[in-house]
Amino acid sequence: MIIFNILRLSFRNFRNMKLRSVLTVLGIGIGIGTILFLVSFGQGLQRLLIKRITTAEALLTLDVASAGDSLVSIDRDSLKKLAELDAITEISPVRSERAKVNFEGVTARVTAHFIEDNYFRLAGLDTMLRQPTKTVSPKKQNSGNYPLDEESIVVSQTVLDLLSIKDDYNGKTLEVSALNDDGSEIIHRNYKIVNVVDDKLATSYLYLPASTYPPDKLKNYTSLKVQVRSTTFLESARGTILSSGFLVSALSDTVDQANKVFRIMQVILAIFGTIALMVAAIGMFNTMTIALLERTNEIGIMRAIGASRRDIWLLFLSESLLIGFLGGISGIAIGIGVAELANAGLNLLAARLGGNPLDVFYYPPWFVAMIVIFSTVVAFITGFYPAQRAAHLNPLDALRYK
Repeated sequence: MIIFNILRLSFRNFRNMKLRSVLTVLGIGIGIGTILFLVSFGQGLQRLLIKRITTAEALLTLDVASAGDSLVSIDRDSLKKLAELDAITEISPVRSERAKVNFEGVTARVTAHFIEDNYFRLAGLDTMLRQPTKTVSPKKQNSGNYPLDEESIVVSQTVLDLLSIKDDYNGKTLEVSALNDDGSEIIHRNYKIVNVVDDKLATSYLYLPASTYPPDKLKNYTSLKVQVRSTTFLESARGTILSSGFLVSALSDTVDQANKVFRIMQVILAIFGTIALMVAAIGMFNTMTIALLERTNEIGIMRAIGASRRDIWLLFLSESLLIGFLGGISGIAIGIGVAELANAGLNLLAARLGGNPLDVFYYPPWFVAMIVIFSTVVAFITGFYPAQRAAHLNPLDALRYK
């Protein structure tokens, strides 16, 4: 029997048992859809978190600070020595001070960071600026920098909340006093708000131009953002800086830990989805076994007119594969459909609560393709035994079966 005839008979038998076949396909589809829904939810959360906390350049950046009990401080000489290291491409020094900020009689205590133009890019905060940075040229090293003139200031959303400043923040003037440890003023001047960092961590930060910090009072820096050439230089640069007596941390460490947690989470979610698929596979096995019993006489007739055991085996196996393939396709449709409905519901809730719309689900193309292959393989395994039984039925016993 040629393959074309086997496939035609499979589709005919599928049509003859419409309700049972549709329910079996639906069972497989729900199992596959559950796996796709849960895994895409885990993937979406992972992408959302990584996108929110970092950028590609921030992953190449080390945070350098002086140890509290160390005699080594971050001064201009330290800066010069680090800049001479071949693995390091860029450095952004930061001086942080306690500060008071006043707006129309409302006063708040905050932390003031005096920064260079490249700070937001190296810190990965450029994507969190309410008014995005303007890229000068992708070939220039200072591409994406956010320069602040001597009258400009960038604040975190928490500072706006503390000062009761609503959405119309542009051009508002803040009176800022940066303070020494003894409470004396380092600077006292006015700045105009030009941008806001949408920081979700409730941090009250001011970002001021480093040029406004009095040069005669600037002896040491609080911290540095140090960018390396590539990921291969991260560990060597970290070791060199640590050996100089500084504390070093990297956002990439946090990202790696987050990825490990999400990988475990995805495995757990996939296990729950696989359990649902196993239940559906049992239903499919039951369907194929019942089909074998109902068509025993038909098998006897086919064997009597010349069909081989291989033909019978291929016939039953092709029907099983057809159900598995259609189950995979329907599972993708169910999984994506339910995920999009859930995402729309979450965004509707977020909009009512004043939040931003988010895409919580992500469907990797390779996973969508693999899930169809997986459902077909499950169908092959499930249909193999009924196909073997059908192929090895004695033709005479099959014809006498009632």
